Amino acid sequence: MPEKETKTSSDNKEAKKKKRRPLLKIILIMVPFMVLGGAAAFFFLADDIPFIGNLIGDGEEVDALPSHSYSMSEFQVNLADSGTRRFLRTTFELAYDDRGLTREIEEREPELRSEIIAVLRSKYIDDLEEPGGMKNLEQDLLDMLNDRLESGKVRAIYFKEFIFQ
Repeated sequence: MPEKETKTSSDNKEAKKKKRRPLLKIILIMVPFMVLGGAAAFFFLADDIPFIGNLIGDGEEVDALPSHSYSMSEFQVNLADSGTRRFLRTTFELAYDDRGLTREIEEREPELRSEIIAVLRSKYIDDLEEPGGMKNLEQDLLDMLNDRLESGKVRAIYFKEFIFQ
């Protein structure tokens, strides 16, 4: 009798292995399709799914940092405050994308420095101390420079030193 029991138990094991094989094949076939389907849904429906849109930026392109810069030498000017001797000392870099703009800035540096000095001298100490004062000055300088430059636009000004007294 023990031989019969061994034979039936081995038959049961083989039967179970045969039942598992189709299940394993189905899983191995279905998993890649599910992964590919999920990836396709992510790429095609990302704008329509709120939490995914927030993760990837709502379809807006993120501006890359400017690829070129030009370092301006130090500016030291009196401010527009009357009756007091207030001054501003600053150095900054002009940041832009167009490589050709470097040549124009170099060629026209005396003119641009004169215009920058005029903008800096027009500021009062209160203009610089108020919240956002540096940002307003940056915008005024950007507007002036971009009005004067012909071969490109300055995208940003990065202050390296900014001291007023």
